[in-house]
Amino acid sequence: PTLSIVTGTKGRPESFRRMIDSIRRNTTVDWELVVADANEQSYIESAPNIVVIPDWPPSGCSAGYNKAFRAATGKWVVWLNDDAEVMPGWDRAGIDFMEAHPEIGLGAYYWYDVHGPKIFRVNLYFGMPYANFGILSRELGNAVGWFDAENAPMYGNDNSLAFRVYLAGL
Repeated sequence: PTLSIVTGTKGRPESFRRMIDSIRRNTTVDWELVVADANEQSYIESAPNIVVIPDWPPSGCSAGYNKAFRAATGKWVVWLNDDAEVMPGWDRAGIDFMEAHPEIGLGAYYWYDVHGPKIFRVNLYFGMPYANFGILSRELGNAVGWFDAENAPMYGNDNSLAFRVYLAGL
């Protein structure tokens, strides 16, 4: 596939189904969804482009995502929380931007919290943007090691990845 969408899930079946529905509805490129599933029994519908990686007992957020990252086969990899929903054009916008700017290693998707102010934003950490939901090439992700499960097992894994991409010169 052109695009691997990576997520982990545990105990949020309603929001997770909305995420899958939005991906099916709004993704136009050849895609796969790779899920680290930390539920005792998977409730994920089987489909040819959905890959379920059992993660029971749960290994934790970053370690679970890393299992899914390693199973991804797309040229481009995006990670989303299991309660995220994508909008029309999201896939082409990210891929087209990354291909037009090879000097950029990690793209950050704008997002907003449906329970907070309805403004789209990209997160900053000490002035450096990082991706709460990001896109990068699978090749670069493999080279920098994806999420830092040892030092950022739950929070900070996305800005840690952004910093390692920056240290790689991109």
